[in-house]
Amino acid sequence: MGATASRSSPPTTTTRIVTIPYYSTFVRMPASGPVTFGTISFRDLLWIIKVFPEHVNKGVADVLVVSVVLNLRQHDIYCGAGTRISIEVLDDTGEHTVFHEEETLEAEGCPRDLVLQGKTCSTELVLNRRELEASSCVGQDRLAVRCTLSFVDTKKKNKKRRLIGSFAKSSRKPVALKPPVAMAGSHTITIASFSKLKAALRNEECAHSTHFPIGGSRWFLKLCPNEPRKFLSLVRAGSDETRARAEFSFEFQGAVNFKTQKMSHTFDRANAEHVFKYLLEPSTSDRLMVRCCLAVMPN
Repeated sequence: MGATASRSSPPTTTTRIVTIPYYSTFVRMPASGPVTFGTISFRDLLWIIKVFPEHVNKGVADVLVVSVVLNLRQHDIYCGAGTRISIEVLDDTGEHTVFHEEETLEAEGCPRDLVLQGKTCSTELVLNRRELEASSCVGQDRLAVRCTLSFVDTKKKNKKRRLIGSFAKSSRKPVALKPPVAMAGSHTITIASFSKLKAALRNEECAHSTHFPIGGSRWFLKLCPNEPRKFLSLVRAGSDETRARAEFSFEFQGAVNFKTQKMSHTFDRANAEHVFKYLLEPSTSDRLMVRCCLAVMPN
């Protein structure tokens, strides 16, 4: 008998990086609708990557909306069930994440509020243009966006949990240990000109650092340079609902000079950010370097 060709299983994840060229021209385009910058074919579904400049003020958009949208001309709105969509804006090296949004479409198809409003099946990342530019995301007049689609089989996941619950007591098979992760480390954000940063941002707008992994979570720093609320904050990125207790300190060098005492905070989905207010001290330097030393306590 002849051998039958085995049917390959569909992929569980796929990634595409798109570049927005001529960024300075794009943000000054008339807001006539979203612009398509690429497509992703994933598990026989076609998704469209769009960017829409919004809130045009004095000829330049104050907001950019990046979206990954299911092509409803080819597919039903419920076809995206179980798809996890991740949108990342990268720094000017094209390697590190600065802004990130992630969403898993509901098992019924799409988020209910979108269905009720008659909108498309999509995930959006809303960006403040001034924060985007202040966070070193625009290099050589280009902006890089990484889109990742993955599949979450909720039915299979729930079934696996039930099976584990049924046989956990009787199983004697040793449990495979996860590889160790760094529970402590540091990260630095450098501002070349603190005065230019203050001029570029409005009140309570922030410069963001790149994301950095410590203790099994991703973190980033936000620096707000303007009155009435100068602050630096440590943020745990993503939608992780597990609690994580962390100890950390900040060290300022340059336009601001001091080192904080060690602080602690319990991070979870409802409390993903810790804000530290700082004061300016007299300094002849316009450069600012902020270093965060972080240790994640074991649960």
